[in-house]
Amino acid sequence: YVEYTGDPQYGESLKWAPLHNFVEVGEERIQPIVSAIEAMGGSFIYNCEATEVVLEDGVVAGVKAIRDNNTVLSIATKAVFLATGGFGASEEMIHDRFLGVPLVNMGTPTNSGDGIRMALWAGAELEAGGACMIWNRAILPDGFEFNEDRMGGDIFLPGSQPFLHVNVNGERFMNEQNMAFDPLVYSGQAGLNNGNYYVLVDGEYYDACVAEGVYKHLGEPDWNFGREMFYPVLSHAPEQFEAAVSEGWAVKGDTIAECAEAFGLTNLEETVKRYNEFCQSKEDADFGKDPMFLTEIKDGKGYYLFEYQSAYWATIGGIRTNDRLTALDADNKPIDGLFIGGLNMGSAFCRPYYDIPGTACGLSIASGVTGAKEIIQYLEA
Repeated sequence: YVEYTGDPQYGESLKWAPLHNFVEVGEERIQPIVSAIEAMGGSFIYNCEATEVVLEDGVVAGVKAIRDNNTVLSIATKAVFLATGGFGASEEMIHDRFLGVPLVNMGTPTNSGDGIRMALWAGAELEAGGACMIWNRAILPDGFEFNEDRMGGDIFLPGSQPFLHVNVNGERFMNEQNMAFDPLVYSGQAGLNNGNYYVLVDGEYYDACVAEGVYKHLGEPDWNFGREMFYPVLSHAPEQFEAAVSEGWAVKGDTIAECAEAFGLTNLEETVKRYNEFCQSKEDADFGKDPMFLTEIKDGKGYYLFEYQSAYWATIGGIRTNDRLTALDADNKPIDGLFIGGLNMGSAFCRPYYDIPGTACGLSIASGVTGAKEIIQYLEA
């Protein structure tokens, strides 16, 4: 664990571990839990995929599974606890829930929505308005492996900073300030609603990001997220930019028109003209962007244009449950014996990711403890 110090070296080694206080990963992290459960008489079945919750007269009576891809198991049990993660790796569920808008899956590659599908087949319902935690991200090439270092790479960061953001028509669609304060939720939803979106940065601003970092270039404003996350210089951006150009999601041009033509952004020039007027007056009449982020897009050093799309981070809005974590059907009646936890559970996961730190991770942990207690009480009733 690396304590945040504000020193540039921290930025060079920024990973999820120091940011989210992970001390152990992989087998070292899970083994103490496994050992404790086995010591109390519990057992694990590995290389085994649960496929179906078995009901008798509307009450849980077991679960079916496939072991080693060929052996079908039927396990009799009066209670099933589904906590298999979200659905970011399921192209079908992503398509159905988000009307075909493509998302980059930045969760685990195994979050294929199995637990949610099993609960739906058992008669449970999805939470109304269920969505997912969104973070806008670059369009990633086939075969890309997410690198935790620097949140995926320097060249991805413009998509989550307060630069000029436009839609496929080259028009603004959001207050980019939300990118600076809430890149995981509020701004992400705006990006999701637009499908692909684009970020324009002038050469002077881009060079400053590479040389001194966004936060310092803006004069170190009252911006906590920038102070903690976006103060490192984007020193790796130049070589990463060349790769982005070759992959087709970035372009550099001498004029705004040249950049706009590369992606067919017909109204970009007019948008920049209006935006610059807001920057000069320090008043954003369209979206109310904070003046500290209103930086005029200048001529002289060319322009950089990036194409981004939204990224799936975690499911928010899974299976509807009551306060005992029991799955509810279409009539809001409990399905006896079917318990839901973690990202499979929709009712307790909600939007205040930043307002209440630890909301998502904390509820995942708490739902495991609560679910166990509720199952014991259910079995003893």
